[in-house]
Amino acid sequence: MFESFGLGVEADLVYCGAHENPGNTADSLAKVLGQSPQLIINGYQELVETGLAIQSLFPEIVVVGPQHAVDILVARQEAALIASKDRAQQFKASLSKTDTQAPEVETIRGSAAVHDRILAIGAEAVTELATLSPGGIYTAEQIEANKFRSAEMFARKIRSRTIYASSVRNDPATQEYVSWVNEHGGAVRTALSLPLRMIIADRKVAVLPLDRNDAMLGITVHRNPTVVYALQEMFEFIWNASTPLGAASAQTTHGLSSEEYTALELLAVGKETTDIAKLMKQPDRTTRYMIAKIMKSLEAKTRFEAGYRAVKKGWL
Repeated sequence: MFESFGLGVEADLVYCGAHENPGNTADSLAKVLGQSPQLIINGYQELVETGLAIQSLFPEIVVVGPQHAVDILVARQEAALIASKDRAQQFKASLSKTDTQAPEVETIRGSAAVHDRILAIGAEAVTELATLSPGGIYTAEQIEANKFRSAEMFARKIRSRTIYASSVRNDPATQEYVSWVNEHGGAVRTALSLPLRMIIADRKVAVLPLDRNDAMLGITVHRNPTVVYALQEMFEFIWNASTPLGAASAQTTHGLSSEEYTALELLAVGKETTDIAKLMKQPDRTTRYMIAKIMKSLEAKTRFEAGYRAVKKGWL
């Protein structure tokens, strides 16, 4: 129905099913449509993100009317077009830039050049470094290198905030490093998923990878105030939604250990047991036991109900 407006196939299927068969939960709609519950959950999440589904305290999937849906999707496409035009204008302006100031966008390629440029940006920072680090568990060598750079930064009274992927919670070496960071005035949190690796220095300079899967291939350094502001806002949004790690998170959350809370976060977004086990670097058997304990704590009979109850109780 709405694929031509940019809506995904799964989301379009769930919208049509929910509109034609109101009052269904994810599980019951999956049976009606002959699809897997996971597909329904994935489609529903996209509908919520695009504003076509209404979140409520009830488990039933509720979607907006077709006319309202069209208005929302058209508005999103118009906004994307305006943003695209703005980017094109900014690019044209950068091509005609002739002054000797630092360029608004700088591209660096090659691992050695990238390494040196990132070190230089850190050394030039005056007030703060904000970092998204989705790479997962670090090696002992990487941790020692990070400690060396962090010690120099803390000596200059630079505020440090870093968000790691949740999988680092299960690595003792990383936990030890995080405790060291906390002791020296830094702050570390974890998030279920991170969009890409990013560094923002003093809210004035932002570093993004050319390849989101391998940041050492090349980076872009952004100084445009609007671009940096938008990236800083994205960081703040993720930071506020993330979970403290280290000394501040040693205690349990709602009766759950940090590992169980991480499993609950993954469970709530529809991850299967094997996926959760891989992300948390632990055996399937341990993960199944952990999920069973979480569901018992929430008095939930299904995974979907566990996620729903966790949100309702304010655990997520």
